[in-house]
Amino acid sequence: MNTKTYGVNPSLKERIDILMPSVEYRRMVDLEDRQAVLNLRHEGYRRIASLPEDWDGKIPDDHDHSENSENFGIFIRGRLACVMRLSLLCKEFPYGQSSDVFPEVVNERIQAGKRMIDPSRFVTDIDAAAQFPELPYIAMRLPVMACLHFDADECLTLIRKVHSAFYKRIFRAEKIAEPVYSDYFNFEIMLMASQAEGLHEDLDMRFPFWRSDYLERRQLFGPADKVFGLADLEKHAA
Repeated sequence: MNTKTYGVNPSLKERIDILMPSVEYRRMVDLEDRQAVLNLRHEGYRRIASLPEDWDGKIPDDHDHSENSENFGIFIRGRLACVMRLSLLCKEFPYGQSSDVFPEVVNERIQAGKRMIDPSRFVTDIDAAAQFPELPYIAMRLPVMACLHFDADECLTLIRKVHSAFYKRIFRAEKIAEPVYSDYFNFEIMLMASQAEGLHEDLDMRFPFWRSDYLERRQLFGPADKVFGLADLEKHAA
């Protein structure tokens, strides 16, 4: 139980500290969870891209079934607040959402021997986003933990151009590819990257709620020498 006391107008860090005991990070592996991911994606993409009510886009894609990717849900007070997919990109597993959009840039980094966490398909529930403005910070704890767990060199950021200032300010992310217009999403997207070396110490100091221990990461991602521990999961079960 959180026994700390806060003032009338708690800071961002204090508000997140209050919420964290009610937050659950979960691998979305069973049929019900996977359907919840697709439902939230459909509604989220339709909303942010101003797509019609009957839009039936390609919500699941090939990366949802690849062995170097996994979908995660972030629950607050038992309710699914947002979803995110994480992919580990390296020479053995070179494909992810970012390499689909910027293949030359990503492949050059892979051939240089870099290991990268590639977060994608980050979608929030509209009501949860309004109720919990701290949600982006709570959600981005996932790739921070994944970078540490899998000893990644970089964390990629495939985002709408309008969000670049947030990632530059919080994660010291730098642009590594010029923005391109996405016909799929109806807006410009760009690719940024954060260097993992030194990032954790920096974030731990500025945002202590992003700290994690090995046991939590092991339970969430599986063994560090297996890509999201997929050898232990019946991921491709019907």
